[in-house]
Amino acid sequence: MRFGRSTDSGDRDGNTIEEKSPEEIKTFYTENISRIQEEILKIKDTTSQIPPVISALKVGGMRQSSLYRGGIEFESVSRQMQIYQFAYQNLTESGFEMSLRVSSGTYIRKIVMDLGEVLGFPMYMESLIRMSIGKISLEQALSADEILFPDCKFSKLEDLIKFPWVDLNEVQTKSVRHGGYIDPNGIEGNFLLRDNNGSLLAWCSTLDKKAHLPYKYLKVFYNPDEN
Repeated sequence: MRFGRSTDSGDRDGNTIEEKSPEEIKTFYTENISRIQEEILKIKDTTSQIPPVISALKVGGMRQSSLYRGGIEFESVSRQMQIYQFAYQNLTESGFEMSLRVSSGTYIRKIVMDLGEVLGFPMYMESLIRMSIGKISLEQALSADEILFPDCKFSKLEDLIKFPWVDLNEVQTKSVRHGGYIDPNGIEGNFLLRDNNGSLLAWCSTLDKKAHLPYKYLKVFYNPDEN
């Protein structure tokens, strides 16, 4: 995370909104180091954020990034998020490093943008390394070259995803494909439906659902060739 420059995307590749000179950055750091440390520590208590305007989130069927770059005004809605673990290190007048374990959908660059707003000084995220996602860590990841190897072996989907699976019979499978619902058997949160052939059919969630429904469909994977 770097002091002295802000961008519309919150990372180093965005268009510059504001930029300070080395002398201004040094003065800001020297005069505000205690406040900077105090505000950084407050990051761990963050429970919601408004996504950055440049993101893949959709408004009216279009990505926010496309709307923003097209000069179309829209409203970004605040979303709940959670920080489970937080630490920072190597704080200097140039910036600092931080390590977080967060809920899905959290924008790290927006955390940096919001910190810059609180401090009243431009900031941006210089680099980001995803150490793990679900059950998979960086050490288990394959490089692009490795994926191209003819003998490359991929993990099974059920070994990668931490959500519970619900296996459906033929009748239930047909019901879901036609927009119906099945009994989630008391599952709370995200879960996956596997059709009667053992293939991923749908990603579901009991969070933020309509009161009269047992859950909502986040994504249905439907093969039109299947009856």
